[in-house]
Amino acid sequence: MRAPRVLVCLACLGLAISMGAPHAREGGVVMKDPAAPTHDPAIGEGLALDDLAIEVTADHPREFIFTDKGAAHLAGEAATPDTRSYHGFYVAMHELMDGWSLRLGESTAIDNESIERAVVRPDKLVRFHQLPGGGEITETVTLLDRSNAFSIVYDNVPPGPFVFEPRLDMRFLWETVKPSYMVRWQNGVLVAAREDEVGRADELDHPAYLAITVTGGDGFHGTDRYIEKTYPKDAARKAMGTATPYLPGEIRGRIPGRVTQAKIKVFVAAGASTEEAVNQVAHLRRDHQRKIEAREARLTALIRESSVVTGNPDHDRALAWARISLDNLIMNQRGLGIYAGFYWFTTYWGRDSFIVLPGASLVQGDWETAEKVLSSFAEFQQKDMSHPRAGRLPNFVTVEQVQFAGIDGTWWFVRALDELWRRSGRDDFARKMTPVVLRAVEGALAQAVDEHGFLTHGDGETWMDAGGEAHPYSPRGSRAVEIQALFYRGLLTAARLAETFPDVADKTLADLGVAEEAGGDIAGLYRAQADRLAASFVNRYWQLGRLVDHLNIDGSTDLQIRPNSLLALLVAPDLLDEEQRRRVTDEAAEELVRPWGVLSLEEADPDFLPKHLDLADHYYDKAYHNGDVWLWLSGPYISALDDPCEGFGQTQMLIDEILATGAVGTIQEIRDGARAENNDEFGGATSQAWSLSELLRTIYDDYLGLKVDLSADPPRIEITPRIPEAWPMLDAPVRLGDVRGRIAVTSDEIRVSLEQAIPADWEVTVTLGGADSANINGPMFQRGDDDTFVLVWPAK
Repeated sequence: MRAPRVLVCLACLGLAISMGAPHAREGGVVMKDPAAPTHDPAIGEGLALDDLAIEVTADHPREFIFTDKGAAHLAGEAATPDTRSYHGFYVAMHELMDGWSLRLGESTAIDNESIERAVVRPDKLVRFHQLPGGGEITETVTLLDRSNAFSIVYDNVPPGPFVFEPRLDMRFLWETVKPSYMVRWQNGVLVAAREDEVGRADELDHPAYLAITVTGGDGFHGTDRYIEKTYPKDAARKAMGTATPYLPGEIRGRIPGRVTQAKIKVFVAAGASTEEAVNQVAHLRRDHQRKIEAREARLTALIRESSVVTGNPDHDRALAWARISLDNLIMNQRGLGIYAGFYWFTTYWGRDSFIVLPGASLVQGDWETAEKVLSSFAEFQQKDMSHPRAGRLPNFVTVEQVQFAGIDGTWWFVRALDELWRRSGRDDFARKMTPVVLRAVEGALAQAVDEHGFLTHGDGETWMDAGGEAHPYSPRGSRAVEIQALFYRGLLTAARLAETFPDVADKTLADLGVAEEAGGDIAGLYRAQADRLAASFVNRYWQLGRLVDHLNIDGSTDLQIRPNSLLALLVAPDLLDEEQRRRVTDEAAEELVRPWGVLSLEEADPDFLPKHLDLADHYYDKAYHNGDVWLWLSGPYISALDDPCEGFGQTQMLIDEILATGAVGTIQEIRDGARAENNDEFGGATSQAWSLSELLRTIYDDYLGLKVDLSADPPRIEITPRIPEAWPMLDAPVRLGDVRGRIAVTSDEIRVSLEQAIPADWEVTVTLGGADSANINGPMFQRGDDDTFVLVWPAK
């Protein structure tokens, strides 16, 4: 890696900084354990798991979602009966267990109907059940990391007989079936599987067997019956609204009378065979506490390593939850990848993954995860250069298929690679990915670029793809505005890669049979293509004082007001001048930005649909990009502003959702275009990766103002903080190349603390309160008392 040079800028801190009153919340209450350690924002050690506990009651129900970082997830309602057929225990997109109940004596049911309240932490769910005669039973549910298993522990159980009854529903995520089941009781373990999957482990892409054991459970009584269930949230969507879970029977036991308060432990594990499932559940029973502690330790470390401190305790907790919920979506289902969202997007969507990477891993320096995700997708590139989709990266990768129907995923991939290269300076990985980028460019030039240099595509091939190519509800063919910006950036990235790694570029083009066309100057060829696109872009897309959304197939301009101009500014702001960029953001602020998010289409448009779920009027997919608010778009809007503090209302809105509405600790996909009575929208995805990642990205890119380019010559870093009034400070962990540390900003100083010295030719430029920039280099970092290297500006 070349030795970097640093620019540090501190501006817009002349504002009056105040703590502000805690924002009102609609139900969910942040519960802090009084015994938990006090959070000291000055040292940025992070919060404890107890600090993040959120209470849920039946008066304001909320969902919980846990993942095991492998291929399993567990989800449901925290304090009420489940409302979705998607709730339950899943492995590799296949549901295994729909739910469970405990019965004490003859009639006391401990189930989702008896919950008084629940507390959700990042590592577990704790439910509190009141007994009829007094007393309280706690039910602790924990999904164990990378185990395809979870546990349920009941505490304070009174003496007497008990029955544990599991509820099975073994099916693929998007199917409703009523299969026959194989059920066995052997040596205190209940084993179940679908009859049509018994003995087919080599053919299946998921574990088909479920094993359940209960401490004190010494017998089993089979019932062999199905029940009809209706799930209100899915029924409202008229999709997956009913199912037929199966009750195999009851695991029975007895708490001795001499035991006044007992503990019942239930262990559930999946396996590819009866033997594997039984062994897994036996191992879990023996090693349960260690696995519990390992999950707690992993999440505690994640919180502390990624702690962002604003001086506003609620906001600090929300940002910690955002980091955890986003990490929960980074899975290992088919190699390392990022789920697009829950529940029906538990797949690796290319577009989503690449948009997500900056906020999910790059802003805090997790280069390794980003490299693995990009490498994983690169393996699936369409390498047949005669194919109409030559050079494309997949639109999504599931356990069953690889699909390429999306034009923009490839160029979000290139943008993510460019961001990784700039922020990390890791030339070796950029070199490795150079053939992937060049194949993408050459495939596009051969198959899809028009006479103006624009990249063409189908009506349903952008991110506004509801209905697909067969029936697009928001047709944007054949040249969408953000696609041209992405392709422009892709061409410039390809030119930089070809210039930096000429031997790799020469070999790649020779292998593709197009080396002669470059005339020995591959980088120059790509820059010329970019220049041609840029010149055409201003002429064709800037019309009537605004940026048009797309060009139609016949070349006419489409004047619908959509947020895609913000995406163009995010990826390639230099396509427009300063005044044009300001007009784009002004138009968005007036026509699209609302207190509850950013509209996908202006309200005055005749195609605007104010409500996502209004099935009497339209199928919900029609509203997705014709009115629905998309929460991830708050990020590009904030980044487009000259002063991100002007868009802080969007950040506050996302923080409120994490703490008080929707699924606990996360951010959903969409909201209605019109203001709703509440924001517990359930028509779209419940937890969406790019909604979370864009919140975290803006913390670094915009409020902290961190801009890094370690691939430049000389390498450089800029820090231009703009701190909202609601935050007395902003203190965040950073990784500059391979140097870790923190940057802390207050109204009167910036402090950069690094674990090791930076090279002498790193350049730092600091601007405080609008003063002139001051150039600083590596030696101006002084060794601190704690053996770190510290820069404080202004110098004391």
